[in-house]
Amino acid sequence: MAALVLVPGAWKGSWAYEAVVPLLERAGHTVHALTLTGLRPDDDNATVAATNLDTHADERVAWYLRKSRASARA
Repeated sequence: MAALVLVPGAWKGSWAYEAVVPLLERAGHTVHALTLTGLRPDDDNATVAATNLDTHADERVAWYLRKSRASARA
């Protein structure tokens, strides 16, 4: 099936997909629900203040590259 990356917006995190992820996985999909920096419950005030759209974009590109390399090795 498909590999799906779920990226929430509007001050939400991976928890926004708690009901959906099991359904997608049961349908045979590989699902990655992400929480962006600055929106994690344990992020401190400095992290939240320093985070911007560039942070999120850079993280997602780095995440994708790590997953791609891992898949290529498998």
